[in-house]
Amino acid sequence: MVNLSLEILFWLILLIYIGARFTQTKKGYKTTILK
Repeated sequence: MVNLSLEILFWLILLIYIGARFTQTKKGYKTTILK
């Protein structure tokens, strides 16, 4: 079960990172990740 929770956490971080990068490049803001 530990591996499953780690995998879920990894995918969550990856999705948030990609989403933040997408919104940053789309709007041109670099402060969106810092907030």
